[in-house]
Amino acid sequence: MFGWLDLTDCQRFCDNLARGVVSEVEVDKRLFHLAKKRKKMTSSPFAGTKELMGEEEKLTALLTLFFSCAKSEEFQVEFSARAPLPNWFTCRQDVNWDVNSEVINKEHEFCIEIPQNSNWDNKGLVLCIQWRSLARSRHSVYINGIKFDEKMMWPSTVWVHYIPFVTVIRRLSDCGMPPPDMFRVMFRLEYEYTRTSPSGRSWGVHLIDDWWV
Repeated sequence: MFGWLDLTDCQRFCDNLARGVVSEVEVDKRLFHLAKKRKKMTSSPFAGTKELMGEEEKLTALLTLFFSCAKSEEFQVEFSARAPLPNWFTCRQDVNWDVNSEVINKEHEFCIEIPQNSNWDNKGLVLCIQWRSLARSRHSVYINGIKFDEKMMWPSTVWVHYIPFVTVIRRLSDCGMPPPDMFRVMFRLEYEYTRTSPSGRSWGVHLIDDWWV
């Protein structure tokens, strides 16, 4: 299993991976259909073909592939994408701006209840940032007040960080916190290096459950 995978300069490879998800050449197609069902999408018109895919469908396919890898080991992956995070995420929030291109909501907190009385071996959180701005930006991610990530985002990229539940709880315990009954995940935009015109940007958290495995 990989710990960190940087695919930002592998556009053609990512395109082929996405087509493989849809056409059932590389991975199990049922995962893609489950994701699409959550989004209430219709069947892909590109399934089984080598035609170019839309950006939203490509992002869904790549996220589906990487989410299917999420089991008991933590990992991060980064790749190029221009579509916003899909609506089937457990929680998502667009980063909004005013008429002067100033970011309005520089931080946002998601609250996710921890499933009780179930097997945690195949459960975890996916932290995700999609940044389509023309400027670099620096973000911090906190879980229950503890900083878990500090990430520099480059234009038109998506960053995915999967953390198993047991790993999150262990890190919180190492900081002297009791076992939580809820995860409070906060994304914070620390700095954007140049002011740019408004463009697609979003934060999201997705709960990985047994159905992805």
